[in-house]
Amino acid sequence: MRNLTESAKALRELLSQRILVLDGAMGTMLQQRHLTAEDFGGAALEGCNENLVRTRPDLAAALRRTTVELSGERVDARLNIPESQVSALLAKNGLLFKP
Repeated sequence: MRNLTESAKALRELLSQRILVLDGAMGTMLQQRHLTAEDFGGAALEGCNENLVRTRPDLAAALRRTTVELSGERVDARLNIPESQVSALLAKNGLLFKP
């Protein structure tokens, strides 16, 4: 396994050459938690990861901490999908304008 210094150097080199798209594996981390429909806010919302920020803010905070601990980098809490897709997903689940 490559150490963090070597990984950072390799990543910087790649970034100097081209645009990179990086995936933080948030879905995998969520699946490892064995969440129930209740965690998502009910059966109708099961699998709506975006709603976990409302229903399980403790989980969202724990995942951010884990990501920072593993990477040593700041975490951008925004979703890695276009805002229009997030809005469509939230609207589909009746969550678009809920406080």
